[in-house]
Amino acid sequence: VKWLRCSWIVSMSIVIGRFILIGFLTRKDSKMNRNEKVWLYCRVARDDKAALENQEKRLIDFAGKKGYAIAGVSKDTGSGLTMERPGWKEVEQAITAHQVGAVLAINSSRIARNTVELLACAERLHRQGVQLVTESDGNIGKMRVAMYMRLAQEER
Repeated sequence: VKWLRCSWIVSMSIVIGRFILIGFLTRKDSKMNRNEKVWLYCRVARDDKAALENQEKRLIDFAGKKGYAIAGVSKDTGSGLTMERPGWKEVEQAITAHQVGAVLAINSSRIARNTVELLACAERLHRQGVQLVTESDGNIGKMRVAMYMRLAQEER
C-alpha cells in the first residue's frame, strides 16, 4: 500500500509539473505593442486556395483583435521541410528592410515542418529583433519551438 501511495504522489507531481511547464511555455508575450507592424505568412502543402484564404482571413482577424498593423501578406503552396519558398523569401526581405516587428502565422508548422529549420528561423528572427507569433501559441521562443516540433514529429 505504501508503494502505491508513493507512486501516486510521484505521478501527481509529474502531472502538476507538466501543467506548470506548459503554462510557462504558452504564456502570451507582452512585448508586442499595439500598432506594431506585422507580416502575415500563410502556407499549405497542397494546392488548396480555400485553405490559404482561410489562413489569411484568420490572421487578419487575429491581427485586428491584437491591434497590429499589417505590413504585408505572403503565401506559399508547398512543402514545409525547406525554407526555400517564394513567399518566405518575401517575408525575409521585409525583415531585412526593417518593415516589421513580427511575423504572424496560424501555427509553427506553417513556417516549417522540420525542427532544425524552425529553430534556425526563430533564431534568425530573434537576432533581427523580430518575433514569431502564431494564432494558436502566441509568441514563439526557442524552447517552445523545440517542444512543439518534437511533439509534431511524434504525431506523424
